[in-house]
Amino acid sequence: MKKILTLTVTLIIIAVAVKAQSPRFGFNSGIALANMSYKDEDGKEKSDSRIGLNAGIMVDIPIGHNLSIQPGINFIQKGAKEKETEGTYSMEASTRINYLEVPVNFVYKAPVKKGHLFIGAGPSAGYALKGNVKTKFSDGQTTETEENKIYIGNKDDDDLKPFELSMNVLGGYEFNSGFQIAVNYNRSLNNLLTGDTGSSSLRNSYFGIKIGYLLRKRN
Repeated sequence: MKKILTLTVTLIIIAVAVKAQSPRFGFNSGIALANMSYKDEDGKEKSDSRIGLNAGIMVDIPIGHNLSIQPGINFIQKGAKEKETEGTYSMEASTRINYLEVPVNFVYKAPVKKGHLFIGAGPSAGYALKGNVKTKFSDGQTTETEENKIYIGNKDDDDLKPFELSMNVLGGYEFNSGFQIAVNYNRSLNNLLTGDTGSSSLRNSYFGIKIGYLLRKRN
């Protein structure tokens, strides 16, 4: 059902873009500094950041004076890093989860010399494709590494729910040529743990840095 909902939203976005008076299509690429936060009755734990890929396509649809809707489809590598040490023993774990994300941002553009400053915000629907956890153990003399798959689904014995609803905020600068430099922050709104979680919850967040380009309007 959630797959159908995401696909429906995507098709509506494409239809609106095609019928809009002067939509501009573009693309972007950069990095995502991702982490995960876990919360239960004992408190909240936050992991260290992990660097992943952040790339996608977007459409800029003018809806008023200096206002636009910017839907897009992005590939995001989310996850986290953790490290523990005790004496000569150490453990390092790196979690990577690949997501397809469909943001719909409402953007305000303020004209400045040679371009526009812009800020925006909006909801984002994500779908987890696959993930794994790589763990390295060391006792000071020997090192062992293991890799475990993250099971994604809605069953009680799965590790992570596939569907994620999040909130996105962004800002940046767009040159008159169409070249963009942007940053954004994205955080999960729903609990990603499966089964009866009680008071426990797990959420993704990431800080993105991207460069992009919006194609020029047709005359």
